[in-house]
Amino acid sequence: MVPESRFDPLDLTGLQPFAQGSNRLCFQHPDDSDRCLKVIRPENIEARFKRQSKLKNLLGKQRLNDNIQELKAHQQPALMQLDADTQGSHLPQFYGSVETSLGQANESELIRCADGHVAPTLEALIRAPEPEPRADKSGR
Repeated sequence: MVPESRFDPLDLTGLQPFAQGSNRLCFQHPDDSDRCLKVIRPENIEARFKRQSKLKNLLGKQRLNDNIQELKAHQQPALMQLDADTQGSHLPQFYGSVETSLGQANESELIRCADGHVAPTLEALIRAPEPEPRADKSGR
């Protein structure tokens, strides 16, 4: 068997997302359990694009791609000026974009609770009737 090159897409076949939103599916990285892969759901970009006014459609579909918007956010000059400790204490580490069997994905640090489970989303915490376990980047 020929080993995969680092340029081969990451194979997400058969993996179940641990979370999904309207625009992206979130997977645990198949080779690194401390990383998250966020894959665009292209059918939803198309649906959103079709629902918009013709004027907004002139702006194109790229502005509806959350991965592109996330990449731009991580490249903001204000963030780039922060030292690694300051930036790292507020945001998950961002590793860039990678090709997967489901298309382009943004790769970032996967935040977990102290018990090792994937940390809940902010929305889940807000909607929860009881406090959820707290997570920090050190796993405590």
